[in-house]
Amino acid sequence: MSDQPRKHHVVPQFYLAGFTDDGTADGNLHVVDASRLKTWVSKPKDAAHRRDFHEIDVGPSVDPMIVEKTLAQFESRWSVVVRNVVEHQTLPNGEELDDLMDFVAFMAVRVPSIRGKISDFLDEVRQKEAFARKCLEQQGRHVETSGDDEFAVFDQTWHVGQMLKMAQGLSPLLKQRTWQLRIVEDGAPDLICSDRPVVPVSMLPSIHHPPGFMTPNTVVTIPLNKRMAMVSMLDFDVGHRMIGATGVAQLNSITGMHAGQLYFPPSDFIWRKGDGTIGNREDLLNDLRNAPA
Repeated sequence: MSDQPRKHHVVPQFYLAGFTDDGTADGNLHVVDASRLKTWVSKPKDAAHRRDFHEIDVGPSVDPMIVEKTLAQFESRWSVVVRNVVEHQTLPNGEELDDLMDFVAFMAVRVPSIRGKISDFLDEVRQKEAFARKCLEQQGRHVETSGDDEFAVFDQTWHVGQMLKMAQGLSPLLKQRTWQLRIVEDGAPDLICSDRPVVPVSMLPSIHHPPGFMTPNTVVTIPLNKRMAMVSMLDFDVGHRMIGATGVAQLNSITGMHAGQLYFPPSDFIWRKGDGTIGNREDLLNDLRNAPA
């Protein structure tokens, strides 16, 4: 394993480069860790990675890092598409649009929080099954359940496989949405990135229709770099190409809504607080410190 890639980026380096101070992979960016309440300066190669995050084990004949290496090949294509969108300030068609939607799909599902949600769901299933088994046994009834051995297959290899399946299924759905660019006006603050930059957000909150990528009245956003983002709705045009500070604050709030870490140029950033006012980095850290346990 000594010659294998071990630092697996959950957010690609080429993508993080768009949020550095000089817009390159060698530039600096700030990292805010929401759980540790810490901020530090980093570079794309040293940020947003997990050790062996995409490693799989399907037998001695298969390279355990095949998924990580394949993602690196995809990222080479995606970097070209994203760079073209930024340079020409227009969305592509044909194969380039397919590549762009693949990029957005992977950015939605490859992040640690999604794997965590799946693990939490499986843990809940285990607990409910154990509770049901205990109740039925107390009633003297015979119980046939999957048992712990059945859940043993839900290891990292399974999680990586689910990531690939989810991305493959999500990409064509994203293509059905109406996408537009958001370009930050000169003089307005920068957009931020996060380790969960693609999140569906309901415009009309409802317990009957939680936000999803194919749910009506749901907006999906992803920043492309610190001065441009993509925004989409499923059922109508989202309007307004240029955005100022208010639009930047709103997009930053969505980008950081479920994030574990935020990534941004070495300067302050703005976000829209719950009361509608605009906050900065210190406001966010203070809110996190004072949040209920």
